[in-house]
Amino acid sequence: MFNPSHKVKRDLLTKMSSIRNTDGGLVVQRNDTYDKLGRPVTRQTLRSGGAMNETFDYNDRSESARRLAGRLDKSAAFAPKGRTADGAAVSQLIHATRTVGDSFDYAYDNIGNRVTAQEVNSGATSDVAYVTNDLNQYTQIDTNGSDFTPGYDKDGNQTLIQTETGIWRVTYNVQNRAIKFESKDGHTVITCDYDYMGRRVFKKVEKDGVVTAHERYLYRNYLQIASLDMMEGQNQALINAYVWDPTQPVATRPLAIFYKGSAYYYGWDLTKNITEIFSLSARLQIDYVYTPFGQVRENGIIQQSIQWSSEYHDAETGLVYYNYRYYNPCDGRWTRRDCSEENNELNLYAVVRNVTTNRIDQLGLLGFQYTQFEIAMYEEKARLIKNTIAAIAKLIEGYEAMKEANIIDADKWFHCLYMCRSAREGNLPRFTLLLGLVREILEFVKGRFIPSIDSRTKKEIGAMEHLMDCLSDMEANGIGVDCPEELSCECCCAAYKVNGIERE
Repeated sequence: MFNPSHKVKRDLLTKMSSIRNTDGGLVVQRNDTYDKLGRPVTRQTLRSGGAMNETFDYNDRSESARRLAGRLDKSAAFAPKGRTADGAAVSQLIHATRTVGDSFDYAYDNIGNRVTAQEVNSGATSDVAYVTNDLNQYTQIDTNGSDFTPGYDKDGNQTLIQTETGIWRVTYNVQNRAIKFESKDGHTVITCDYDYMGRRVFKKVEKDGVVTAHERYLYRNYLQIASLDMMEGQNQALINAYVWDPTQPVATRPLAIFYKGSAYYYGWDLTKNITEIFSLSARLQIDYVYTPFGQVRENGIIQQSIQWSSEYHDAETGLVYYNYRYYNPCDGRWTRRDCSEENNELNLYAVVRNVTTNRIDQLGLLGFQYTQFEIAMYEEKARLIKNTIAAIAKLIEGYEAMKEANIIDADKWFHCLYMCRSAREGNLPRFTLLLGLVREILEFVKGRFIPSIDSRTKKEIGAMEHLMDCLSDMEANGIGVDCPEELSCECCCAAYKVNGIERE
């Protein structure tokens, strides 16, 4: 049984629990915490008597900049370990005999291309530097001092790719779909074909000229529902069959897999990465651990390919198939340009703007999409800007009205009235009062250089008298700003009204 919990008023998934129906025992649980922008900052996974603790950091564009991960495994008794913000090593002993900590740090240019990456994954350290051209294509990748030069055709398709399984030469058809992958040494050749909807319908693997695997794929819309073994000739054997979540408006999350005649259930994380597979009795069969951009480490007995982001992982190439494009977890980007061009994103190779902790891409078409919390944040900023402009405009209107009226002793009336209207128009009473204060200070300073003349006596106003007048104006401003909602601005400012002013 799946049991989710959400953060009150923010619709953020804070806990995902899978519980055995037979005895109510906890099978797996994930706990997430978020920052003010709704971005995950910590995640704890409890599974089979062990735990994994992760922390996430972001740059000022919300791109994934750092992830620290520490595992506590039942058999190995792991303890969390990582590094603080200043780089000092930290660890917490939890009756542990073995400590394993992973860390991942990324730096980007201003359009989302990687500049550097440092990954410590299962004890192996990779220091990577990237060189990018004006088309946002990586032209040089240096990994621990070893250089690799990617290749591209004139349509922007990457024809020479380095993945976790090696270097591959890729051939594309006229629709810019990859139809052939050939390993650098030439021993392995993978051919693919696609139907009229662009869905991959088969994959054939040859090693040294001998076909070692030949699979056909069946779909419902863009969801793969089965894979068949073509090596059996006309008696095509079922390899795997998949059941997808029917409660989603557009199903993107698998519920179950049929493997070798038995049914098993999937477990996922916040961004629908497959994290474990259970038997009907809720026993863990296999678990998956991912780097921030999708390189997978698995431990179990089931062989199946729905993994990162609930998409199809090709074990031979290390790429992830997203229907329209292939994704390379090593580089954290697509192997071809976004076919919608710059309509969605300026960087046509970027994956959800490098924010993989809370964003997903269903088909490989989504250049970028704001989260609901970022939308709310930007809407709030837009509202503040709009209200600020409205408040300033109303104050300017008041000062113009005061000049136009040109009535002796009427300035306090206009100060009070239009401060009240400005505060209500912009819904920013304290900001409005601050604007009034700034104006009075400027008026006082101005009066020291350009003498003010009393409109009744025609005499120059002294410094002390000018100061008292400014303080009186500020008092009127305060009364206008603090006017209760149930009263009109005219009622609140009635004490300042003088003869000759018509009710507005």
